[in-house]
Amino acid sequence: MPPPNKLFLQYGSVGIEFALSVLLGLFAGRWADQRVGTGGGLALAGFLLGVLIGFRSLWRVARQAQRELEQGPPGDDQKPWK
Repeated sequence: MPPPNKLFLQYGSVGIEFALSVLLGLFAGRWADQRVGTGGGLALAGFLLGVLIGFRSLWRVARQAQRELEQGPPGDDQKPWK
């Protein structure tokens, strides 16, 4: 199992990834709205795309954490939960 500070950085970055994907999608959609002259539909689409990408990232990290929990600490051959 990695050291606690590495785990903190690994799992703590999920929130930042989520927020950045949402904001990037929103701002890209607003930029596209201004270029095309639409009334905010592309901003909404960009926002929703950012949310979907953020949740995908969250799902990926959650699956990785689950696999690490199932493996247990190194050298621990007895897994009572299996």
